[in-house]
Amino acid sequence: MDKLANKNNISLENCIEKGIPVEYMISPVEDTIEEALATKGLIVKMLDCLALLDDRDRYLIIELFYHGKSERTLSLEIGVPPMTIHDRECKILKKLRKLISQ
Repeated sequence: MDKLANKNNISLENCIEKGIPVEYMISPVEDTIEEALATKGLIVKMLDCLALLDDRDRYLIIELFYHGKSERTLSLEIGVPPMTIHDRECKILKKLRKLISQ
């Protein structure tokens, strides 16, 4: 960590000289238990909601968000126009929002 800080000329003194408030430099290393539980709860809820989607919709969401593919890349891979991918994505995300809020 010190090597990285030295390499990038990061120091408390340097930040103070640049007018960067100390509060921005210090962040909690660990989430609180409450935050961790809330995050885990949201992940479980999202996985449950993904399981409710049909295979085609779930595939599209996994490819776009988990694998990080662009709409254009996915459209080329599966032979569907990019606008169709975009429209399906919007409809699926709307469906997921509704499922998550229940």
